[in-house]
Amino acid sequence: MGNSYTTEQYMQRAVTFFEDNVAAGVVPDIGIDPSLLKYSGVDSTSLVQEYNSAIKEQLKNAAPAYTRTLITTLGGFTSVPNAVGLGALVISMLIEIAVAASRIPTESHANMLRRVFAEEKVSELRDLMDEYLKRYRVNLINNDELLKDTRRLEHQISTQLTRVRNSMLKDGHMNSRALKQWVNGAAFHVQMLIQLARLDHGSSTSAQNTIDTYLEDLEKLLQAYRTYKESTLVFEYQNLVHIAVQST
Repeated sequence: MGNSYTTEQYMQRAVTFFEDNVAAGVVPDIGIDPSLLKYSGVDSTSLVQEYNSAIKEQLKNAAPAYTRTLITTLGGFTSVPNAVGLGALVISMLIEIAVAASRIPTESHANMLRRVFAEEKVSELRDLMDEYLKRYRVNLINNDELLKDTRRLEHQISTQLTRVRNSMLKDGHMNSRALKQWVNGAAFHVQMLIQLARLDHGSSTSAQNTIDTYLEDLEKLLQAYRTYKESTLVFEYQNLVHIAVQST
């Protein structure tokens, strides 16, 4: 039993298969991590305060001595400056770390990078993002040092994002994992630029221009990703047809 499918028919069936899988949520998530997305808005300060208050309310049922110490620690977070944007994300991570031993269920903010980069063992983009979050924690109330770190690491992250983009678009290294990392890295970088404007009391023009650039890049990347998935699914579909033919 042979098959009469043309290349065009294979392609169309693969496209349909891809679109059905997207609709069903089968295709791997390439969106922005929920923790990064949650604290990217103008209400990030109030969100982290609500998160902090909710944790303290839950702690009332814990051991009294432990609770008093921990609630005092958590109370200090509400008065920390720069508790907005990435600063709010950092504080939410600190809250999560502080209550880790209490067995109080918390949102998984501290695992954001692990979710984004999964099993990636060597990734300069991940390491730079991790380093900035660490430096942010170290200089949480030191604006001058935080400003220096933001300037230094913002440039490095920007350069690495360009490398990741070029790797996908120019070197043919497109895949779901790489695109997810770039999307989250780009969102993180924009938040760094916004934070830089806050710390330096400057204009947000740089962040706005960067968003425009990343939207242009994203359009190209999504087109390349679609082509990559179509070709992958065509190959897989051909193999399935071949196996079906051989078994008849």
